[in-house]
Amino acid sequence: PRVQKWSKKTGLEYNQLKFLEMEKRWGSCTPKNNIIINVDAIKLPFSLIDYLIVHELVHTKVKSHSKEFWAELSKHIPNWKELDAKMYGMKL
Repeated sequence: PRVQKWSKKTGLEYNQLKFLEMEKRWGSCTPKNNIIINVDAIKLPFSLIDYLIVHELVHTKVKSHSKEFWAELSKHIPNWKELDAKMYGMKL
């Protein structure tokens, strides 16, 4: 439900949503706009879960971590730098 909520709120659409065990990342977005979320994300605070969801949704529009990506992300989550730093400190 959170992914659907953020998809509607941001206007960024995805194809499929999957939850998988991943060793090295919290989430990913495939070239076909399938969003994959690490099952361990359930352990994160809601603010970081939302950040993760929106981060991957933005990848449906911008596939790289370019300036355009971060600009799009900041439209939806203005404090993304703070959240990104917290996310980096979380253990997988």
